[in-house]
Amino acid sequence: MWIKACVNRLKPYVPVWAIPWGVLLYRAVMHCACYWHALDDAASIRKTKFKALPSVWLRYRVGGKPDLDAFIEVGRLASEDIRNILEKHGRKLSSFRTVLDFGCGCGRTLLWMQAQAADSQKWFGCDIDA
Repeated sequence: MWIKACVNRLKPYVPVWAIPWGVLLYRAVMHCACYWHALDDAASIRKTKFKALPSVWLRYRVGGKPDLDAFIEVGRLASEDIRNILEKHGRKLSSFRTVLDFGCGCGRTLLWMQAQAADSQKWFGCDIDA
């Protein structure tokens, strides 16, 4: 990520007392960026096949970007990887009655997996963040 590269280049020249202020400034900028994306979110969410999606701030915290399309695409790719691994071992996702996504973040992979699952399956997700 380009921000991390910039920070690493500037670190030797920034006084220690200024680092907390830089963190606060960065968070404020990202809150503004998430607010800006949220203005556009309602129309974008209606275009997707999902009924509910996490807020812009949660998407940013999990994926590093507030972008809805990127969030959905990463979830799709992760669910495909899981399906491919299961098929490689002779199993199908629908063969499990209960599924736990340990470390699910805000559920971007579960969105795709649940959409392709049997109705009788139970889905759970847990993460360090509430």
